Amino acid sequence: MEKEKVECTGKGVFSLVMGIIYLIIDIYLFILTIKMEQVVIPVYLIVIMNLIVIMIFALALYFLLYWKNKKIVLSDDEITYYSIIGKKRTYSWNNVKKVYYAIGGRCSQGRIIIVVDKKISLEKHMKNFLRAEKMVKEKGYLEVKIK
Repeated sequence: MEKEKVECTGKGVFSLVMGIIYLIIDIYLFILTIKMEQVVIPVYLIVIMNLIVIMIFALALYFLLYWKNKKIVLSDDEITYYSIIGKKRTYSWNNVKKVYYAIGGRCSQGRIIIVVDKKISLEKHMKNFLRAEKMVKEKGYLEVKIK
């Protein structure tokens, strides 16, 4: 019998669109900064503008790396986590300390947090989120207690 595997990836529309939007804004601001240097304006404004360009580029880079590399693979035996920089970590279901729903933060739609030696976040906009949620529930986590 083949073991069930659920691959939850960041290759959703949200992260790709956000990365492209931030990249376009960053290119526009970079060109604007170059044009500002040709005009006589205080140096501190150019420095502030350069810092803004760097911060927006960091956001674009985060979303594009998230789209390209972020992946969480759930199987019957283990959880394999790939970070946005491509680092792979494997955990056993026996190492799971806690699993809970979280709302807000990076993903305002909500997410599932799996706590091992670190927090693994399954966000609702990730592909195959519902299949991953079903597997986590089948493992006995995320049971809703009604009083």
